[in-house]
Amino acid sequence: MSKAMTNRERWLKAIRFEDTDRPVRFEALGIDQNTILRWQKEGVENLKNEGDFYLQSGFDLPAPVMIGAHLHPGFFPEFELKVLEDDGKRQLIQTQAGILQEVFTDGAMSIPHFVKFPVENPGDWQKILPRLNPKDNERVDRWKWSFDLAKGAGWPLSLYVPGCFGFQRHLMGFENLMVAYVEQPELIHQMSQAWSALVIGVIERARFNGEIDIVYFWEDMCYKNGPMISPKMFKEFIQPYYRPVCDRALELGVTGLCVDTDGDCRLLIPLFVETGINFMLPFEVQAGMDIREVRKKFPKLAIQGGLDKRTLAQSKDAIDAELSAKMDLMLSRKGWIPSLDHVIPPDVAYENWQYYLERIRSWK
Repeated sequence: MSKAMTNRERWLKAIRFEDTDRPVRFEALGIDQNTILRWQKEGVENLKNEGDFYLQSGFDLPAPVMIGAHLHPGFFPEFELKVLEDDGKRQLIQTQAGILQEVFTDGAMSIPHFVKFPVENPGDWQKILPRLNPKDNERVDRWKWSFDLAKGAGWPLSLYVPGCFGFQRHLMGFENLMVAYVEQPELIHQMSQAWSALVIGVIERARFNGEIDIVYFWEDMCYKNGPMISPKMFKEFIQPYYRPVCDRALELGVTGLCVDTDGDCRLLIPLFVETGINFMLPFEVQAGMDIREVRKKFPKLAIQGGLDKRTLAQSKDAIDAELSAKMDLMLSRKGWIPSLDHVIPPDVAYENWQYYLERIRSWK
């Protein structure tokens, strides 16, 4: 029997397609807050937030360094999160990303209504540039506790940053960004250049605190029917700016360069691989993604996810069928972190989650 590995050893060996003492335990990418509320009603104790969920699930946890990612484009300082207007039914809030967003106080609005984004023209871009200065070391240094945690606990150190497209979308919003690709291409190139410099600056600064093992790029640039931008636009506005980031990260010893995008990303996988990306997630089954096919086409791309979250809301037989169809093949070819293809949705009973966790951990 092989010697037990630390979290860090297990994660890095898995990404490198090397043998591990067992599969990495990170069997869901998160949990919906409404799922937490459901499980509380089902009698689950001491479960108040996502952090509690991670700890109770016995995951092989990483130590996080969050540089914006899904929250904002990496601003330092961030915009103040505050309520600008409140009429009792509706609030106008300013987010950390500087976005003005309308919400209903009773929670009736599930999809955010965005009123204004921080960049609408070149003048706006110049105003927010000081918040994206790659030489603001405090952006990284305030996470020293996480670097120390990684060293002390034997956890991998994971850096979470916005991807190039995610960065642009934070700044302009999806619809405005699509128009700007056509009408303001020079502004888009300036943004991409600033993104590249920012992420490289963050990775370089991290060396003074510790060693980054994995960089996660939050993109979410695909949906059920494919990418939000064409491969041609990707090659022009995104790909050239990823290359120097990936090259520098690898020079500084980063093992995993992971793109996080929902939806059907099949057209973009080869383009990301060309830039140096060697790891991707979550491969949503309902968007047509099949990790078995991805593994055949990209035998050296590390994968996390790809197990259909919908089966957990169906039956134990459905869970068994999903695991039986994928576990043996994917584990035998290595380079896979077994996980659901997204967060756990609210239609999943706690009993089914526990059954899934027990079954998946029975594989060696």
